[in-house]
Amino acid sequence: KDVGGMWCSNMELNPNRNTAQDCHIACCYNPECMVWQQDAPNNTCVHGGKNTVCSGKRSPWTGGQRTASTPFQRDYTFKEVAYDASAWPVVSAPHDFIINQTFVNSTDNHHGYLPRNVSWYRKEFTLPEDFQGQTVYIFFDGVFHFTEIYVNGEHAMDHRCGYTQFTLRLDNITSVQYGPGAKNVISMRVDASYGSGHWYEGGGLYRQVRLVSVPQSHFVHGGVFVNPQSDGTYLKVSVEAENLQEGKSAQEEVTAVLYDDATGSVLAKNTTLLSLPLSGTATATFMLLPSPAMQLWSVRNPKTYRVLVSMAGDAVNVTTAARTVDWKQKLYLNNEEMQLRGFSHHNSFAGVGVAMPTRLALFRAQSQKALGGNFWRMSHNPYNNDLYEVLTHVGLMSWDENRDYGYEYKNEMADMVKYHRNHPTIMVWSFCNEFECNKWLSNDTHVAFRKAAKLYDPERATTANMFADGNSIARGPTRSIDVVGFSHQGSGSFVNFHKSNPSTPLVQSECCSCNSDREHNRGLSPDSCQDSQNSPGLLPYVSGSIGVWTLMDYFGESQHWPAVSCTFGQFDVAGFPKAYAWWYRNNWLAMVNQSSPSRPLVSGDTTVVRILNLLGDAYSPTTSFDCVASTSHAELIVDGASKGKIQVTDGTATWQVSTGGVKNATLLGWENGSVVGKHTVLMAGSVTEMELVIDVPSKATGTGEKLYLDGLDLAMVRVQLVDGSGRVAVGDARNVTFSVTGPAKVTGVGSGQTTNQQHNQGKTILTYGGLARVFVQPTVDCTSPEREMAASIDSLSGPVTYAATCPTEPIVLTAHCDGLSPASLTIPSSADFKDSPMEVAKASPDVDYSYITDIQA
Repeated sequence: KDVGGMWCSNMELNPNRNTAQDCHIACCYNPECMVWQQDAPNNTCVHGGKNTVCSGKRSPWTGGQRTASTPFQRDYTFKEVAYDASAWPVVSAPHDFIINQTFVNSTDNHHGYLPRNVSWYRKEFTLPEDFQGQTVYIFFDGVFHFTEIYVNGEHAMDHRCGYTQFTLRLDNITSVQYGPGAKNVISMRVDASYGSGHWYEGGGLYRQVRLVSVPQSHFVHGGVFVNPQSDGTYLKVSVEAENLQEGKSAQEEVTAVLYDDATGSVLAKNTTLLSLPLSGTATATFMLLPSPAMQLWSVRNPKTYRVLVSMAGDAVNVTTAARTVDWKQKLYLNNEEMQLRGFSHHNSFAGVGVAMPTRLALFRAQSQKALGGNFWRMSHNPYNNDLYEVLTHVGLMSWDENRDYGYEYKNEMADMVKYHRNHPTIMVWSFCNEFECNKWLSNDTHVAFRKAAKLYDPERATTANMFADGNSIARGPTRSIDVVGFSHQGSGSFVNFHKSNPSTPLVQSECCSCNSDREHNRGLSPDSCQDSQNSPGLLPYVSGSIGVWTLMDYFGESQHWPAVSCTFGQFDVAGFPKAYAWWYRNNWLAMVNQSSPSRPLVSGDTTVVRILNLLGDAYSPTTSFDCVASTSHAELIVDGASKGKIQVTDGTATWQVSTGGVKNATLLGWENGSVVGKHTVLMAGSVTEMELVIDVPSKATGTGEKLYLDGLDLAMVRVQLVDGSGRVAVGDARNVTFSVTGPAKVTGVGSGQTTNQQHNQGKTILTYGGLARVFVQPTVDCTSPEREMAASIDSLSGPVTYAATCPTEPIVLTAHCDGLSPASLTIPSSADFKDSPMEVAKASPDVDYSYITDIQA
């Protein structure tokens, strides 16, 4: 019944639901939820159970009540084996089924004006005959959102969290068949019509999916833990295994071997016996003692190792490292005090939505390092497994964050910790974000969350990103966390909390929602948003500022229609740097001592001398030239005339000179009487041609040099409109259409313009600031070791072809634009494993990142 406008007792916050639709559907999927209400003006969602009584008046709340939870509908036609899905589009995972829809003007700016819906996946497959008698399961790294899975028409399982890993066991489903010609069908109903976030979350099989076959005695999923908390003289290995053999216990030998990740040499080996009970699990813990001792992992030396843990034909490879993490008053890594500098992130990008390839994750990680960031905040949810691997290899610390906060979600916290605890990059586990940390009723949530985290990882610290008001402290998880994180608070909040809690570690976990655009809002003042809002992180008892909002723009949280993406990032949603990126590169990198343990590995000349203004008739004249510089003095020359050499203050320099009518301007950076840096901006002429430039994979971004032919990799190409002198015409906007020949396809486009509403996965894009982006993916897998088996398992030819040998035809991308000659580019490709994204990450801890200076706009 309708309980809108009524007062309901015994209601508890379900704070992750941003709209009435989210609040309502989340209640429907929870059998314990009998009542939902939402306060739209304050985005407040509450749920109640059987003890909830509704009476009286409460405006402007909307809501509904049921007397009993009803069974889920299971009689869907789409799940039936005989259903004909031949007219359905054929896609490959990872896949985001929301991103290519048409933008619709609605009230939902939070989710980027893209309609959210329910979609189905179906896959026909054949299991090899030798899988029979094995334990067979499908591993999902993440499916958004509520997922119902059917196998051969039978309901198999549900999964409600869109951000955690899970597995579906197949061998215990009686209808599953094995051998040639024995067809099986998996059908998945994925409900992304509701979410748990106030930003674009996408929908579908947006992370990796794998089919796994192991012996009946095997390690449980997430059951191998190689603890990276170590001084290098030892590694603690914990294993959990299960025995599914019928009527039989087992005693198995577990072996762990430690390898140097770079050389492959064996540093240690140990074996233990594990007694597995009948249809049960057992655990064991033992030590590896490396000789020589392991090098310690750090921001400056991200040295990694590999541990192979094996038992009875099952084996797990774990990327690991040795490092000590100690949150005293501040964070100490390997007994060195760290000054933390980092960015928050959301997981969407032009062209791909939330289906983020590993190569793109590497680009984002290297981009953060290029701005001096050493700490990556997962916001506000756990990410895909490959990202943590990338961060470990390139030397970035991280904060892992749970999404849904409430007692009923404690298992999601446990899953995050269990499945991510092997990653050395992670410094701390976060329970929740901002107002979502608050609870109304008996506050036992934080106790349950701490217990869940410490069960699987007793040594890492826990935290939360909270507001500093009394309500958050009283109703939040402060009493159960080790490190207190504050969001968007001034120095006074830190000072006051520290007075009452002098021994509690503090961190500025989110700040600085400073809006900017690649063409507008480019200027900085001495009291800039970046400078003033980052300042609490410099207090002597605060570990730093780790959550600048954000490194890159993302879909959703736009200001208003027609904008579909936000403008908080230092890079836009297509990965082009904006003017504010230079503030961070200057203050967090160039002006930091190169020997500092907190400075990320960035090679080359990192001196910053940069004019932030753009010149041209397309821009309203400004009254000043705003510049950033890492030098002690700077000189501005406008149309050949010097406007004076001045002292640089806090990395910024400003001249009160109008930009109107200026044809060219040059900034000189002076140090000790010599010019050590120079930057020139010119007014561009008329467009004469297009240029195509590969930005990923590229040495200029630290992302490799060749596209890997595995059917999953991604190339990111820039198109720029230039005048006769090769200068980008930043004020020009034209539609560009792309085509490709060879074993690849155009998979998406973008421009970075927040109001661009062209299809993300189309082939035409309007340039913005003279630039646009196109994404290209290979259509062949000629590299995966299991591709012959995969071809025999797949019953349907998909977008990716499994090939025994790699094609020799080059991948050629061509751009077409009315009035201009076509531009073509050959994208180098490779089947060599060293060119795969993760191997490139291992080999690229030190990045030059000349990309940021190559972008003229």
